[in-house]
Amino acid sequence: MRPWILVPRDWRRPDLEVEYQLFWSQSDKYGMVHPRPDPDEISSFYQVDYFTHTSEQVVAPKQVPFLDRLLRNLSWRIDKSVSIAPSMVQPYLPVQGATICDIGCGNGTLLSELAPCGAYRVGVENDDAARAVASVNCDEIHAGTAEHLPAALDGRQFDVVIMKHVLEHCLDPRQAVENVRRLVKPGGAFICETPNNHAAGLRQRAVAWSWLDVPRHLNFFTAQSLTSLCEQAGFRVDQTQFRGYVRQFQPPWVENEQHIWDTFRATGTPTGQLPRRNGSWPSWKLFLRTMFAAPARKYDSVSVIARPVPEA
Repeated sequence: MRPWILVPRDWRRPDLEVEYQLFWSQSDKYGMVHPRPDPDEISSFYQVDYFTHTSEQVVAPKQVPFLDRLLRNLSWRIDKSVSIAPSMVQPYLPVQGATICDIGCGNGTLLSELAPCGAYRVGVENDDAARAVASVNCDEIHAGTAEHLPAALDGRQFDVVIMKHVLEHCLDPRQAVENVRRLVKPGGAFICETPNNHAAGLRQRAVAWSWLDVPRHLNFFTAQSLTSLCEQAGFRVDQTQFRGYVRQFQPPWVENEQHIWDTFRATGTPTGQLPRRNGSWPSWKLFLRTMFAAPARKYDSVSVIARPVPEA
């Protein structure tokens, strides 16, 4: 692996003067933070205003300039995102007694969205604040992580196991996916989604890219490395899908990247280490670069649907 990106500090905790070095394997198309943090240190990364600590809220729309509205409309028209939704999960569920387990379920939003599947829904979440919110969105909730599953799941298996934007947080992603392999019923499915670190948005925004989020994100996957990891753990990847295009041009995403940029600038990060400010032109530039690009360059997230390989 070679040095890839030097993140000058944690933008969510700007008073801490700690740098994070990211390394990249060109052959594996995989990146990681190195040195790895101490396990006891990781909980401190989440002692911030994190989105899983509250329920989804409806925010009143802001007045958006014409050119920004035009960009959002154009990007929406060519966005072919495939989201984890009941229509994706239902084919892997039996008619009766269906079960779903969402590991790293956060505030339970996805489990709530999957209620129409009619399955018994189990959540696993390590964050106390997030777990309290998630408890109203599922049938069963337990404290734990993918690497350290709760004892309540010992000996149990599920028709579908989901990890949505979780694997990038794991200190040992290989162990996490091997644990999941034991949870999936024969004939069941593992659905895993992570940021897509082959996206053009990362190349353009670098340390200010919203999905980089170091040090909470410790691993940086592409379609190739995510597939490889699943196969090493005993899965066969049936489908690879991408999502997250139009949101890269919407105010929450653009404003968050601007905030990250401003935070780094205010804490003395040399301007040469930062991308240009957002504004309308960089967003249009990204759109023009990606409107006809391959999905791996266009979308900010990648997901796989994997089936367990029968044991010999």
